[in-house]
Amino acid sequence: IYLAQVQQQGQSGELPGGMYAHALATIAFCEAYGISGDERLRLNAQFAIKYLLGAQHNAGGWRYGPGQPGDMSATGWVFLAIRSAQLTGIPVLQGVLTRAERFIDTCAVGPQEAPGSRYTYLPTAPERLEKRSLTAAGLLTREYLGWRQDESNLTAGAEYLMKNQPPERATNLGDLYYYYYATQVLHHLEGDDFDLWNYRMREHLIGNQEQDGEVAGSW
Repeated sequence: IYLAQVQQQGQSGELPGGMYAHALATIAFCEAYGISGDERLRLNAQFAIKYLLGAQHNAGGWRYGPGQPGDMSATGWVFLAIRSAQLTGIPVLQGVLTRAERFIDTCAVGPQEAPGSRYTYLPTAPERLEKRSLTAAGLLTREYLGWRQDESNLTAGAEYLMKNQPPERATNLGDLYYYYYATQVLHHLEGDDFDLWNYRMREHLIGNQEQDGEVAGSW
């Protein structure tokens, strides 16, 4: 109800807080509609996803505000919203997906034998260095765009993720942004790698949950 109240009425569909917050709120609307079947929520979800699609830069990515040249981080969050919409039956035009795929191509910085296995933040950065979190975000987006489990770039990317598993023992959560995306990538691939990752991730989260005081139970 709160999100519906703060969403701009009419055709805009914008939610406050910038592109990241809007993408997360869109996911919430789509998930709520998918679970409940409430047609009122479908309308909120449709307006929210329409805003995101209209905010895409001509080169195919998304960033902090509408029409800005994209980065891999914001684009990853927007794709989570797009996928949530698709799963509820809300259509997304193929042109949007084609442009997005072209943008993601420009962020690929993998080795010559598997260029699509790793990703960087900006296609225009002077030093196009791979980043673990954005590699995971890029690979998940590729899965949503249709890469099959046996795609060579995806399997190479999964090997890279498995070399950067959650630690067996740690005193802090570490790169939770990376873990969030990598867990989903490996979940879609299934198999022994995900079973190991899932065990390590579960133990890592449980072991680093706050135990005392007002924040007990949180991370």
